[in-house]
Amino acid sequence: MEQQSHAPRRKTVVHGRLQYLFAGQLLIVQVIVALTIHSGVQLKINSHIMDAASIEAATAMEALARDLTMVVLGITAATGGLVFALALWLSNRIVGPIPRLRRALKALAAGDYSVRLNFRPGDTLEEIAYDVNDLALALRKRDEGKANSEPSETQAGAAPRPEEALQS
Repeated sequence: MEQQSHAPRRKTVVHGRLQYLFAGQLLIVQVIVALTIHSGVQLKINSHIMDAASIEAATAMEALARDLTMVVLGITAATGGLVFALALWLSNRIVGPIPRLRRALKALAAGDYSVRLNFRPGDTLEEIAYDVNDLALALRKRDEGKANSEPSETQAGAAPRPEEALQS
């Protein structure tokens, strides 16, 4: 197998609707966790308010509950942005290589065997990229062998049909 060079990191983050869905789902989970924690603490404060000996103590606990609500909302909003950014980054690592893989496979199907995929080390589809590169090389060698042995439509300038490329 020939040595592969890896493509540099791209600066783009979002590649489509799937990434937004992934990020949105993580954000929803984060909000649910925050609301669950807040509800548990709020129930505890409410039980203390009911047990309060004086109106002043109950009023102080209600103020504490309001302050707690504001703190939880602030923390949820601040961490929500971080969760969303992290989710987009993670989904870019997972979903990002797929459009390049699809373009390369379409080029192979159209008879362009010079296509090469270069994914970053650690990309989820890195091994598949090596396999597609090996396939393109094998198809090119096969076509060169056919061209040397007999005249064909390919030599006349017509692009090979995808069915011909799949038969061996």
